[in-house]
Amino acid sequence: LGKAITVQSIDPNDPTIVGTTIIDCEGTDTEHHRGFKFHSGEDANSVLAGIKITNGNTNGGGGGIYCDNSSPTIKNCIISDNVSRGLSGVGGGMYSNFSMLLRVHNCLFTGNSAYRGGGMASDYSNLEVVNCEFRDNSAGGGGGISCSYGHNVTITNCKITSNISYGGSGGGISCGRSSTNISYCMIINNSASRGGGISCYGETSVIRNCIIIDNTAEEFGGSIFSRRRWRLPTRAKISLMCSI
Repeated sequence: LGKAITVQSIDPNDPTIVGTTIIDCEGTDTEHHRGFKFHSGEDANSVLAGIKITNGNTNGGGGGIYCDNSSPTIKNCIISDNVSRGLSGVGGGMYSNFSMLLRVHNCLFTGNSAYRGGGMASDYSNLEVVNCEFRDNSAGGGGGISCSYGHNVTITNCKITSNISYGGSGGGISCGRSSTNISYCMIINNSASRGGGISCYGETSVIRNCIIIDNTAEEFGGSIFSRRRWRLPTRAKISLMCSI
């Protein structure tokens, strides 16, 4: 209800404690459950830290965590094996919608799946993702991360590996009509139909000081695919300090 409350394990900085402090949503295809829903204007003072959230299953947004018109702080969490099903299934691990600034720090997203944004998806949101790992997530588009219609999305010092976009774009990251800055990231061994590592379209994407290797695409752009959509020019700036 918009309150400045912290929900955390006894030691969010101890990986062993985080891995054994578990919220098992016990969701199924017929009985839907997610771990957390923030929907009352929570800000950075509402904190979720040091918890493993697993087995969420929804038929809409956010199998593990859903942030609607809210901007909590999510840190030191493991978000694993959550599902967001159906054509409206976005953000298997986490979904952000109309967040002023959602901060996601030091989290692991693994084994999550969705129609779009297997690990995480955001729409119409400002997003700050720092020191996170996205591994073995899958989706129709944006296997690791999908960002659409965002005003300012920053992805910094993250490891994005072995994510898959089945028949879509952006095995690691898909940026659509978002001002996206990706820096100091390792984007490795992701796959998609277009843009095995990164797919960007619509607005300006800046990629700097990244390692982008061993990514594959069935059609275009094993590492990066940039395109036009809705007659808007795509402007992708790639720093020469990237290793591709």
